[in-house]
Amino acid sequence: MRIIPLFIPYVNTAYIALNIADEMAKVLPIVYKSTFGLLSEDNSFANRIEAFAMQFDNNKVSEKGQENFFNSESLLNLVSDVALQLYEQRWLFTKAPKYFKLKEYDISKKGGQLSELEEATKAKALEYQK
Repeated sequence: MRIIPLFIPYVNTAYIALNIADEMAKVLPIVYKSTFGLLSEDNSFANRIEAFAMQFDNNKVSEKGQENFFNSESLLNLVSDVALQLYEQRWLFTKAPKYFKLKEYDISKKGGQLSELEEATKAKALEYQK
């Protein structure tokens, strides 16, 4: 299971960082080829990066699992992917600012003051309560 390292302290941070780097290594060559591929025909560097990243793809499905979607292997992969993505998102919004030494740890607050969106939401909520 791909989600087991998430429950081990200190390992989960490295595991999430490696997963994010792996996904970025898969996506950035595709973005590069789709934007700059129109200008030049030489995409060998992007292809090499993409091939290097794809060799670490650990989301392999057996031939039996590829026959149809509704089998235990595909459903377990789906559940583990969703759990992994939710945990990664939670980590990005809660712990990443501390690691990158950002001053604001709470995204919605700026200097202890409510943001404009929160002010507008609070005003609408009070309006509907009346």
